[in-house]
Amino acid sequence: MDRSEFARALGFRDADALDEASESFDDEYGSASYITNLPDGRWAVWDEDDLAANRIMYYNTREEAEDSIKLGYEEGYEEE
Repeated sequence: MDRSEFARALGFRDADALDEASESFDDEYGSASYITNLPDGRWAVWDEDDLAANRIMYYNTREEAEDSIKLGYEEGYEEE
């Protein structure tokens, strides 16, 4: 999936709109996770190295999304 398709899967009109709503969190390995405020009000966490709709993690609050990133870094960022 290219970045434009990924942006549309998250509810954005294009990749530029996705980028504007996203904040990067870099880890010690040089990989970046992103936290994004979605148009529907939820929050998403995703990895720039794996642009797949089934790899997006959704949360009701930003705090929950941030906690998942921190927890993922501590535990190797494994998805359940």
